[in-house]
Amino acid sequence: MNYEHYITKKLSRVPPTGIPHGVRLPDHGMFEHQKALVKWACKRGRAAIFADTGLGKSRMQLAWADAVRDYTGRPVLILAPLAVAPQTVAEGADIGVSVLHCRDGSDYDPSEGARICITNYDRLHRFDCSIFGAVVLDESSCTKHHDTKTLRMLMT
Repeated sequence: MNYEHYITKKLSRVPPTGIPHGVRLPDHGMFEHQKALVKWACKRGRAAIFADTGLGKSRMQLAWADAVRDYTGRPVLILAPLAVAPQTVAEGADIGVSVLHCRDGSDYDPSEGARICITNYDRLHRFDCSIFGAVVLDESSCTKHHDTKTLRMLMT
C-alpha cells in the first residue's frame, strides 16, 4: 500500500459532520487562506486548524464560530487562555463579528439570542455548557494531557 492510498483510506473513515452547504464569512478582514480553512472546518464539523504563528487563527476561529452560530441558532463558547479574551473581542470587532466577554454564565442572557461568548479556561465550571451549540478551544494545548481537569470537564 502506498502512502497516498493509506491517507485516502484513513480520511474516508471519518465522514464530514458539519455544515453541508456554503457558509457566510465576514466581508472584510480575512485573507483567502483563512477563508479556505474556515470553509473546510465548517464542512468537516469536527476539525482543528493548527495554523502557524501570524496566520490569523483568531480571525479564523471567530469566523467559524459565527458561521456555526448562524447555522445552529445556538450560542458558541470560545475558551481561551488568561488575558486573551479582550484581544479576541477586538479582533471580532475588526471583522464584524460580535463577541461577548463573559466571566461566568450569568453574563450571557439567552433572551438576547445566540451569541458568541468568550471566557478563560479556568472559568469553564461557571457555565452551563448544555446551552452552547459548539465550543472553540483557543490554544488547545491545555487538553493534551488525558488527566487534566479542563479536558475532563470538556469530555462530560
